[in-house]
Amino acid sequence: MSDKELARAVARDNEAAVLAFVKLYHPDMFRYMRSLGLRHEDAEDLAVETLLIAQRKVGSYRGESSLRTWIHRLAYRHYVRWNQKQKPTSRLPETLITGRSAHAAIDDAESLRGAIANLPDTLRQPFVLHVVNDMPLDEIAVILDVPVGTVKSRLHFARAKLRELLAPSTEESHVPIILESGRRTR
Repeated sequence: MSDKELARAVARDNEAAVLAFVKLYHPDMFRYMRSLGLRHEDAEDLAVETLLIAQRKVGSYRGESSLRTWIHRLAYRHYVRWNQKQKPTSRLPETLITGRSAHAAIDDAESLRGAIANLPDTLRQPFVLHVVNDMPLDEIAVILDVPVGTVKSRLHFARAKLRELLAPSTEESHVPIILESGRRTR
């Protein structure tokens, strides 16, 4: 079923289509929200809320981009509104970026997740969409409603800021692999 066909079926409240829609896009929405540094519960709530918003607005989907891109754009807007209502987050604890332990891989992942969560939204969004969700730059530009050049620039500054935040803890880790090229090489 094409994106437009699925959208039309969901707009008509076709039960099978709605179920397929949720099964198809819930994992993406949850992973996207979680990768923004949200707690598991908040990520789940925002993922579900985004799908409900998408279901309600799917009649306005025109097919100019993929349905996945359209839903990510809704998710981005919903996250921004939700985030504006939250208390400001505290800075990354020093122990996350300086400490090493016997569980280096877990520490690396937690350090990176914490550092990503502490990026400004304008840098976090393109980084997460490109590196974590593996979206192409042109789709990210549509989601964020900015030119592709702006996306590239923000990715560059996000990587630089992450290198700065993680510098003390990356000597013996694999975190620099994604900070150099923006793509996971493993």
